Amino acid sequence: CLMSGTFVSSNSFACYMGMAVIASAALLFSGKNKQSDPPYGHDEEEDVRLIDWFTGARVVQIAAIFLMLGGMLMSASRAGFGATTVGALAFGLLLMRGRWKARPDLGRVFFAGFAVFVVVGLVAGSALLTKFADAGDSFSRLRIWYVGLKAIWLSPWLGWGLGGFADIYTILQPASILIPNNLAHSTPLEVVVELGVIAAIPALAVVAIPWLICLRGALRRRLSYRYLPVAAFSIAAVPIVHSVIDFSLQMPAIAFVTSALLGMGWAQAFGRRDNAPEGFTPWE
Repeated sequence: CLMSGTFVSSNSFACYMGMAVIASAALLFSGKNKQSDPPYGHDEEEDVRLIDWFTGARVVQIAAIFLMLGGMLMSASRAGFGATTVGALAFGLLLMRGRWKARPDLGRVFFAGFAVFVVVGLVAGSALLTKFADAGDSFSRLRIWYVGLKAIWLSPWLGWGLGGFADIYTILQPASILIPNNLAHSTPLEVVVELGVIAAIPALAVVAIPWLICLRGALRRRLSYRYLPVAAFSIAAVPIVHSVIDFSLQMPAIAFVTSALLGMGWAQAFGRRDNAPEGFTPWE
């Protein structure tokens, strides 16, 4: 029996657990809060011995990561595991950008953590590996996508109406698939099928633009304030990537959390003092 928690789909549960894993990692590397705004060139983290780095809060966060990673593996979701891997890589690479030489210890921690993530996935994810070996589900999904593309071809500009995928799928359903289906198992594809190309562009931009703004903040903000837009971009990457081959963003719990994260990332992507001249004060 696959674990799905309170979700109707084990894949959506895996996506949510993947988001939680990266969120816990973001808290793990968030560092201590600073009371003042450090000048340029003085915002690197202080060197801390590894034994001193393991505080009580961080031990709890590490335990939470393994707990939620175990839940994700018990869901046996291939797409959930893959999307979480993409989000974890994005988090590590963006957080370490420009710090590989200054903080090689953090680089080693990042690669060690990623190696543990992969090893745990291979050792504990027996159901996941079994599902990887089974290609039948993948071929069924490809046939569903083919029906979606055919529906777009028949009505590309105006679509078939919001919520109309189930109806058009019934008309175009292949004879090789006997089970009825009301989802495209790809949120972007389903949006284009139902709304058409014209309306799908702004609908998809509602998610894409805030996500890219978070990336902008992750790339341009100062080191001391980078981890919040990095966390927002990386955590949101899990459901966004997962929704390309499933319907995670159509689940209210995932959609609400993703919206909140993108809003937080957008707010933290711009720093009033980032581009200020040296010596600037509000009363000048």
